[in-house]
Amino acid sequence: MMNIKKLILFFIFLQSLNLLNAQKNSCKCSELEKYDQENQKKWKTYKFEPISKDSAVKAPFNYIATDFLDNPAKISDIIDSVHIKLKAYDYLMNADYSEERDDKKKKSNTSYMDGFEKYMNISDSIRSIEAKKSIGPLSKPKVIKSEKNNNKWAILYYDFKYDELLTFGAGYWLAYSEDSGKNWKYNYTGLSEKNNYVFKSNSKLPLWKDDHHIQIEADIVRMTDEMGHPLPPEYETVKDNALVIMDITEILKDSDGDGINDITEKKLFLNPNSKDTDNDGIPDHKDTNPRFKKDDNEFTILYEGLMYGDYEIRGKDFFEEFDIDISNPKLYSGEDSGFAVMKEIINTIKMIVTDDKNLQQIAPPNETIIILTTEEYKEYEKQNKSKIIKQNFSPLFKCDTKKDTYILRESASYSGRTYEITRTKKGWSVRVVSSWIS
Repeated sequence: MMNIKKLILFFIFLQSLNLLNAQKNSCKCSELEKYDQENQKKWKTYKFEPISKDSAVKAPFNYIATDFLDNPAKISDIIDSVHIKLKAYDYLMNADYSEERDDKKKKSNTSYMDGFEKYMNISDSIRSIEAKKSIGPLSKPKVIKSEKNNNKWAILYYDFKYDELLTFGAGYWLAYSEDSGKNWKYNYTGLSEKNNYVFKSNSKLPLWKDDHHIQIEADIVRMTDEMGHPLPPEYETVKDNALVIMDITEILKDSDGDGINDITEKKLFLNPNSKDTDNDGIPDHKDTNPRFKKDDNEFTILYEGLMYGDYEIRGKDFFEEFDIDISNPKLYSGEDSGFAVMKEIINTIKMIVTDDKNLQQIAPPNETIIILTTEEYKEYEKQNKSKIIKQNFSPLFKCDTKKDTYILRESASYSGRTYEITRTKKGWSVRVVSSWIS
């Protein structure tokens, strides 16, 4: 698995800056105050409860079976060649640059951020070289185990598309070919790293159990303390000798033939028996909002502008201002990240939980978002232990003291903003009145 320790250290560095919080006076909004108070009550009474060890050991799906071995492979014996190569550059991540180091005994005036950037650039370069090495159609660092069985070829690999990197880890995927690698199918297994299996790339057993099943050794783990930014979750090993057996037929099953297997459609609350869940004429695999039809009105254009707008920015620092012309909305198609590990995060599916009809009917230009109602999300949490990255929006509240003015709060990962939004003759005037980064 690709090493994200340095990424975690970077977030710890951000935390060392304390909470960066900027505010400007905005209109009074009693609805928002009540909303905040209700959320505070929820967080005060919330308590994390680990799942039981028996639950962790129990196979999560009927197409998964587990056995237990007397002489298992050990995760501690896995060798990460990239990590070994990067070890020579660990000093760049050392926050104390006053100490002497290297053969020349020179002191470095490099700041932590400079060191982090240099390390990430070196890391990106090394990983890029490794990524050019391939196993079948996949870059070598993503592959856990690969094996041929006559004309069949199965590759078990990592992907972040449906899993939040900083919460659990990557999802486990299967690349499968029945013609010796000429054509491939790529399917999510429904399983996620550390939830509750950690697959072992040094598994001693063959990947193929029989013509219809693959197998992989794993540790079974459970989360004992959830993520408390900037620190990752804590886990304990429940069993270190598991053998996970997967039914290939069920993993490949795609009832509607839209290229998204039934396992994924069920996780994303899509219809596995329809190629076009929302009946908008765009097939699910191409639809950036596959659960709701697009609608163009002043409020959907507002939400799209806040999330993807390409407008002239006024204001300074954290207090940006811009105007949205609803007759000529301008959306930004996105930009590439400089770090390979960041690209993995950016390319994941995201989720919004909302009952706002207008927010539900947006059309993202450059990413896929799964939108669930609050009731649907309750069911989602019951069905899925691993989560998709959430982008959170408060309801659009009217200001008490200003006409045609609203307040909206938005957050994602470790940052957020509060917007004051005023209706104008052309559309909307948007002003950031509060920002935070942790």
